[in-house]
Amino acid sequence: MPSSPSDIFGRKSYIKYPSPFLDIASTYTPPTMKEMFRWTRFFYYSSSTMSPIVYKLSEYSVTGLIYEGKQKNQLKYIMEKGIKIKTKMVEMNLDYHVFGNCFVSIFFPFRRFLQCPSCKQKHPIRKIDYTWKRMKFIAKCKKCSHEGAFKVVDENVKIKKEVRLIRWTPYNIDIDWNPVTDEHVYTYRLPNKVKRDIQSGKKMYLERMPKVFLDAAINDKSIELDNNNLYHFKRPNIADQDMGWGMPVILPVLKDVFFLNILRKGNEAISFGHVVPWRIIFPSGNNDASPYVNTDLGSWKSKVESEIKKWRKDNNHISVMPLPSGFHSFGGDAKVLGTTAEEKQVMQTIAGGLGVPLELMFGTMSWSGSSVSLRILENHFINSRESMDNFLEDFLIRKLSNYFGIKGCKVKQKNFKMADDIQFKNLAVNLMTQGKLSTSDVLDEMGFDYEKQVEKMEEELEMDAKLMKKRMMYQTITENTIMRLRQIAQTRMQLEQAEATGVDPNEGIQGDGQAPSGQKAQEAGQVQDHNVAADVPSMVVHWAANIAKLPQGERNRAIERIRIQSPHTAAAIEDEVKKLLKGIQANQAQGQALPEQRPPRSESASV
Repeated sequence: MPSSPSDIFGRKSYIKYPSPFLDIASTYTPPTMKEMFRWTRFFYYSSSTMSPIVYKLSEYSVTGLIYEGKQKNQLKYIMEKGIKIKTKMVEMNLDYHVFGNCFVSIFFPFRRFLQCPSCKQKHPIRKIDYTWKRMKFIAKCKKCSHEGAFKVVDENVKIKKEVRLIRWTPYNIDIDWNPVTDEHVYTYRLPNKVKRDIQSGKKMYLERMPKVFLDAAINDKSIELDNNNLYHFKRPNIADQDMGWGMPVILPVLKDVFFLNILRKGNEAISFGHVVPWRIIFPSGNNDASPYVNTDLGSWKSKVESEIKKWRKDNNHISVMPLPSGFHSFGGDAKVLGTTAEEKQVMQTIAGGLGVPLELMFGTMSWSGSSVSLRILENHFINSRESMDNFLEDFLIRKLSNYFGIKGCKVKQKNFKMADDIQFKNLAVNLMTQGKLSTSDVLDEMGFDYEKQVEKMEEELEMDAKLMKKRMMYQTITENTIMRLRQIAQTRMQLEQAEATGVDPNEGIQGDGQAPSGQKAQEAGQVQDHNVAADVPSMVVHWAANIAKLPQGERNRAIERIRIQSPHTAAAIEDEVKKLLKGIQANQAQGQALPEQRPPRSESASV
């Protein structure tokens, strides 16, 4: 009898289970945090189930920022143009979910100088010829011609566009944690490649790497990071020996990913052996004779192979065979043997282990206010955003404000919602119209930039004013043209009536400026208003005053247009224009300005 279950088949089993409570994946446990980070990183890159879920968890809660304060434009320029804060927020969330930790520092720009040890003259490193020998900068001073090792001097510069957020790789971070005081000391080890590049004198590192990192590479030492310029996102964890570190969110599902890979390997093997069937053709016998006795099977095989080749070339080829043939196939049952259903179940388990519905990976989630899973997911996003708000307010904005002298500015994330809340937006718009909410806040919440909208509205107002001005100008020109045409037509009609009755229109004005009596007008046969004929000279004077202001060419053309319609009126206007021009010339000769005098008008003039 076999002495143990592993010998039940007379041979030693290749798989040993360490405990009845554990599975095969439990036979290996990462010995260090750094080793665990390598596995979480590997599965994030390689798992088609885990990677999209983690990325959506990291990206979905990131919204735009709202800037407040008098100097908000300066802060916005640094955040948007220099740091590119929205992209950095997604990357920090990725580090947080994959590694359970994210280490962030602010890099302020500086300029490197090489200082001469003799005359203390500082030379910009990019404007002086130097060589890298024995881990020192060897150069020749342009001022005193001293040649030798120069001192490195870094000077900070306040260039807003060159500010950067630096994310430190957890592989190269070591944490010394005091369990009594909960204090942390962070040290950073330069990657071996960076060390070699510095030691070999690569200019990108020699001219741009802070001096403390150059010294660490030269002396092969670690760097203690400044806690005042380091922010540690740490995922909450139970009280354990490694409480200085946060635990990755994907750690509990690594064994499920391992099992999913086993199922996929099985599907792969099934696909290789069972997707395409193995087909066999053989001669079929009958009750009269056996084909295996009286038939040359070699020639029959050649005949069958020849007919198959012909059929492959022409699918309509008809084969004539000397014997009936049989056909049999093996395989082709991959769909029955496949593990697709099991894979889907494991994928759901992985999604549940990450705390999200599986539909989040495929983008088929639908909003439901009573969905408990979505409420839990929303709480996860809210907690993640609160951590990001603390980073922005207590660390990033405070340091940028102190460095660049920006005062009184605040930054907050736009409100996060799992889906567009139409009712909330309508309520906000109503409160804005009632004066209970500011327009800028409502527009920012809806995704519009208030300042850009104001600029566009100002441009639109200026354009509308220009269009209105042109419209009014064209309208005035049109109205004046119509009025002139009416006046010309009316004057022509009056003159024609005067010519028909034999009355001189110049006699329409009496010595006292009054129109002729109604009896005299009736005697002349005039049927219009008694004051119409009296208004003709005043209109002639009015037109002559306007035409006299025109240049000579336009003046002549205007009189000619009137002459076509009414020769008598044109002659009267021409005479009046000549009188006005003589008066103007006389005044100019005496050095006097032409007085502005309105032409006489009859009170009852027709319009």
